[in-house]
Amino acid sequence: MYRIGYDDVGNIIGLTQNKTHNFSGLTTVGVPEEYNYLFDLVTATSLSMTDIKVDMECKTLKLINLTDTPEVIDVTLGKITEILASKNVCDLDITFKTVNSKPHILVKSTHDEERTFEIYITKRMNVNYLYQTIICETNKVTTVEIDQLDYRDIFSSNFSLYYRKQFNKAGYRIE
Repeated sequence: MYRIGYDDVGNIIGLTQNKTHNFSGLTTVGVPEEYNYLFDLVTATSLSMTDIKVDMECKTLKLINLTDTPEVIDVTLGKITEILASKNVCDLDITFKTVNSKPHILVKSTHDEERTFEIYITKRMNVNYLYQTIICETNKVTTVEIDQLDYRDIFSSNFSLYYRKQFNKAGYRIE
């Protein structure tokens, strides 16, 4: 069993086989058995510790082997991306509805990992003019009242939606 210490951006700084050792100033966790092979390669000097990173977006400990990169890499992953109107069902499906005479946003998402993500409601075509931020979780339905934007602007589509891209297809509709 290995224990690792990593910083706030996911860089692994320390590695030990002592089950009670804590790395000061770092997040220290025990490594699940499914990732032991990575650190066996590190101790055998076949792999560098800089080739392994902690996925900070994942709720459980997930390690990424940077040498196992896929053939095709989506360069927009993790970047702020606009969400456009769509009538089709998407991986990230956003619906604006009126509940008790107040505008609400309903967010449904499907992803193979449990993650939290944020949706930014901004002035139309201006990512720097933020009205409201909605914090959501994947594979759950989130309903939030929109109180920072006038309902007339919502139902006349006088706003933009942005998020850090992690879904293949995202879209919104107004009902």
